[in-house]
Amino acid sequence: MSAPVAVVREHDSAWHALVRLTETGLRHLVVLDDTDGLVGVLDDRLVLSRWPLDGLGTRRQTVGELVRPIRSGPGGPLRVRADDPVVAAAALMLRCQVDGLPVVDDAGAVIGIVTGSDLVRAMVQAAVQQGERPVTG
Repeated sequence: MSAPVAVVREHDSAWHALVRLTETGLRHLVVLDDTDGLVGVLDDRLVLSRWPLDGLGTRRQTVGELVRPIRSGPGGPLRVRADDPVVAAAALMLRCQVDGLPVVDDAGAVIGIVTGSDLVRAMVQAAVQQGERPVTG
């Protein structure tokens, strides 16, 4: 898990999200509503995929419009809890074809994000703890 997370609001423009991604150097932004409720995760590829279609459209389209149709499950936005096993996060990411999941506490507040990079890091750490030597190049 990575923390703290970079946040945008669902009413922010896709352009604002792109600027935020550039400023932070991150690949994922957690999207919240005005009451700090979780809406989902916005990744850089989704924002950048809109750019060639309509560069000015990124100033008109909201983050919420980008995130809501593809980042929600039957129980609301996709998410994991801090005490969920790593394999559960990995399975959800594979099943839903996402590269980032918000991590929430018992009250549902976002406390971090788990990404594909975090999963690879955990896998390497587990392998090293079991005595495997990492590949070096």
